[in-house]
Amino acid sequence: MSNQVYWDITRASGFVALGLLVLAVGLGLAIRRGWWDGALNRREVIDVHRFVAAGTMVAVAVHVLSLLGDQFVSFNLADLLVPFASAYRTVGVTAGILAMYGLIAVFVTGFLVVKLGYARWYTLHRLSYGVLGLTVLHVLATGTEGWSFGSLALCAAAVAFILVSRQRPSQPSQPATRPATRPAPTTVRTAPTRQVR
Repeated sequence: MSNQVYWDITRASGFVALGLLVLAVGLGLAIRRGWWDGALNRREVIDVHRFVAAGTMVAVAVHVLSLLGDQFVSFNLADLLVPFASAYRTVGVTAGILAMYGLIAVFVTGFLVVKLGYARWYTLHRLSYGVLGLTVLHVLATGTEGWSFGSLALCAAAVAFILVSRQRPSQPSQPATRPATRPAPTTVRTAPTRQVR
C-alpha cells in the first residue's frame, strides 16, 4: 500500500477510536448515574457499553499498526509502545501510549468484577476518565486533525464527561406526597353494660 493509504487509515482509525471512547465513557457514566433506568433495560445498556469499548480497542489497534506502515514519521515498535521513546511530538505520543495501556487495563478488568470485588473493580474502572483526558491531550498535541471541528467537539464532550464524573450522584427525589395507605384496623373497646330486666 502507498504511504497515503496508511496515513488515511491512521487518521480515520484515530478519529473513530476517539468517537467510540467518548461514547463508551458516556454510556458508562449513564449506567453509573442511572440516567436511563426505567426507560431502557440496564443489562442491554451494559452490553452496548462493552461492545463499544471493544470497538474502541479494535480502532486503537488499527491506529497503532497503521502507524508502523506510515513512512512520513517512520515509527518503530518501541516508539509506539514505550513512553517518551519517540522523538516525534514526544508529549503527545506518550499521552497516546499511556491512554492505550489505561484502556487495555479498564477493558480487561471490566470482565473481572466478581474476581476483583466491586470496590477494586470500580477503582480501576475510574481510570477511564484518565484515559479520556490523555486521549484529548494526544489528539490536540499530536493529531493533524486535532483542531478540526469534529475533533474539538468530541474533545469537548470528553471534558464534559470528566467534569460530570467529579460530581456526586444526586439523591433520588422524594415524592411530593406519600401514597395513601389503608389505615390499620383498630378495635374499640366499650364498657360492658348491664341488662335491665
